[in-house]
Amino acid sequence: MSEVLGSVTGQIVTSLSAEVETNATIRELIIRQIMARLETIRTAAGYNTDIGSNVQRVRRSLDPNELPGCVLWPLPEVAEQLYGKARCSMPVKVTVFAEFGSANPSVVSEKILGDLIKCLASPSWIRDPEYMSDLAYSGGGSDEYPDEGEAVVGTHADFTVVYETENGDPYSQ
Repeated sequence: MSEVLGSVTGQIVTSLSAEVETNATIRELIIRQIMARLETIRTAAGYNTDIGSNVQRVRRSLDPNELPGCVLWPLPEVAEQLYGKARCSMPVKVTVFAEFGSANPSVVSEKILGDLIKCLASPSWIRDPEYMSDLAYSGGGSDEYPDEGEAVVGTHADFTVVYETENGDPYSQ
């Protein structure tokens, strides 16, 4: 009996996982696009840092061997109803931690911030399919700098994503 139950449970879990993947909301698809875009931040691609080498989603802490680390935080959105559509504004925060070595931590922090803005707010970012009607930089920078003897600097950038869905249907535009 337990073998049969385990087999059935495995099938249900597999089915639910597949369903979640194929039936992602527009919001989830946007989050995935942003994560994939952040992964392009590499010096070989013309950026000043390699923060795209480790992109995570909603992680409170990173181990030293995971640096540089870039963490995407999708935040609560607001929506307004317009002619059968829901126009949503979703703030996202990108937090980055990196070792600064012998460089000034403020200089490293500014390079990271510049790379984040260039990556996500650039009008040259061609998204296919285009789920977002707008993505704008809304602020960022370092709140604090490392104390003497510390080797890691952190910074963040905030963006606002605007997108629309069909009223009452977060899966369709």
